[in-house]
Amino acid sequence: MIKKLCLPLILLFLFITASQISADEYYERVILVFKPNISKTQKYNLINQNKMIWGKDLNLINAHAVKMPKSIQKLLLKNPKILRIDPDVEVYASDEISDKVNNLERVNAKSICDWFPKWPGCLPKTSPTPTPKASPQISPSPTLVPSPTINPSINPSPLTSPSSSPAPSVVPSVSPVTSPSQSPTAQTIPWGITKINAPSAWEFSSGENIKVAVIDSGIDRDHPDLVNNISGCVNFINLNLTCEDDNGHGTHVSGIIAAENNNLGIVGVAPGAKIYALKALNFRGSGYLSDIIEALDWSIANNMQIVNMSLGTTSNIQSLKDAIVRVKNAGIIQVAAAGNSGPRTNSVNYPAKYPEVIAVSATDINDSVPSWSSRGVEVDLGAPGVNVNSTYLNNNYTNMSGTSMATPYVAGLAALRLANHPGESALSVEQILKNNTDFINLDKTLIGSGRVNAYKVVMAN
Repeated sequence: MIKKLCLPLILLFLFITASQISADEYYERVILVFKPNISKTQKYNLINQNKMIWGKDLNLINAHAVKMPKSIQKLLLKNPKILRIDPDVEVYASDEISDKVNNLERVNAKSICDWFPKWPGCLPKTSPTPTPKASPQISPSPTLVPSPTINPSINPSPLTSPSSSPAPSVVPSVSPVTSPSQSPTAQTIPWGITKINAPSAWEFSSGENIKVAVIDSGIDRDHPDLVNNISGCVNFINLNLTCEDDNGHGTHVSGIIAAENNNLGIVGVAPGAKIYALKALNFRGSGYLSDIIEALDWSIANNMQIVNMSLGTTSNIQSLKDAIVRVKNAGIIQVAAAGNSGPRTNSVNYPAKYPEVIAVSATDINDSVPSWSSRGVEVDLGAPGVNVNSTYLNNNYTNMSGTSMATPYVAGLAALRLANHPGESALSVEQILKNNTDFINLDKTLIGSGRVNAYKVVMAN
């Protein structure tokens, strides 16, 4: 009888003991913001002297991303060197209204071999091509990047991004880089490109050499419709890994901006623009705010002219606001997805909700706004965002929907304008974008000043 009672009693004891462990000992990802004039040495000493796990410097906002227990947070808030402690929240891609829609549409991805069966490396088809999987395969994460935990943990792990990206598989380069001669009819012009009258604008501007930072999930660096327009690529989740896209979202967004006008696949809004792929979202399409802020800092340091953020969060975090203001003060145009939280009112996500950012909602081929597109007084512009065909992983093409797809249309338009009006200020370009739309008889909380028009934007005085 005594033996039978031992195990339940032991389990009860362990349960009671665990329940008595203070929640304050749970480690959380936070952004530690310092007061002005605190030296780097002082910052590092403070971090080392407390129960913190190192993350990364966020020089743009005089902060450091760390993991720490709640008990330490309470003490540090009393420290004269600390200005505040912000949560390092997750940020998500704004690409679809649901995973179900996302998966169904990505199944229809087309390979380069579907367009040109004789392309080097393409094998003759003896049977129907297997349907591509809805999302990239996930290989085991490398041991040098431990998977973090979102939930609190008594035994904290090193600070890394959520669900750390697996080691990217290298996509073989398309050879040769120069395309074989192709019929002009081989290239498809997506409906959104025609709708915004981009072909008429190309007579005057292709966005030549305008630097566009795409803060997203990376890029398919060998995609034949992108390869000549990729000028930079950085992984902010883990600087030891490549910026190769392991989700597909970043590649799709980049193609909408700057897929080449090369008689191949599709063409982007600004086919002469230069893409800088800043990987801050992982294979799940999510990332941490600290990685976004670091990418924004990089954008300033490397003289980006436009930043595209097809991502968002419902959390209004002061650290993000401060970073956005500094990017604005650096003279960089910022464009962000309004979000896919409609039809609720006042549903625009951050950073799109900030006045320093151009907030973009989605429209369809009939100039209607889909029910899922976020609404709010912060919406500035509408752009094509339903069934948008663009570049995808492994040299593919696919249709996707979301305000994530609408946002790069506006970024591309800004590139067209800047290339045709060099030296024009970011504020001037933003006003021209808003003042030269096609009028759509919808409430401004749905579409802002209207649906964008490339020709009007390029030609405006």
